[in-house]
Amino acid sequence: MNNIEVYSLCVKICLFLYKNKGLDRESLLYLVSLSDFYHDNTMQSKNIKNINSLTYYTNILNKSIAILLATKLIDLHERIFELSISGCIFSENIINNKENKGLIQKIEYICSNYNCKENLSRVYEEMVSKFIKKKLGGAS
Repeated sequence: MNNIEVYSLCVKICLFLYKNKGLDRESLLYLVSLSDFYHDNTMQSKNIKNINSLTYYTNILNKSIAILLATKLIDLHERIFELSISGCIFSENIINNKENKGLIQKIEYICSNYNCKENLSRVYEEMVSKFIKKKLGGAS
């Protein structure tokens, strides 16, 4: 794991919190993991960059959250993470930068189609199952 991956996860976390106004650790983990399945306004099992993305993000999520808490971009209220005022400004600057258009589309798609109140682990397992079936030659 290199620092670029940790910092890019920090950005994703801020954007998911900006769109959702507060999430617990598990919801953040699933949303970030699901974002690996996004490609061109659809969720495609063939676009999985890392079949173990849930495990991968589990390993670096704590470090990213620690950086965001230390820099006061997010606050922790009991079990819920929320953006601080600085985090809101940071997120708005990212959103307003045209170069981040693809990332913003991904975040908006995930947030609008995968409500954190749903069973996101079920959705994730379905996507992994589709990927495995496709790779093993089963029906899609």
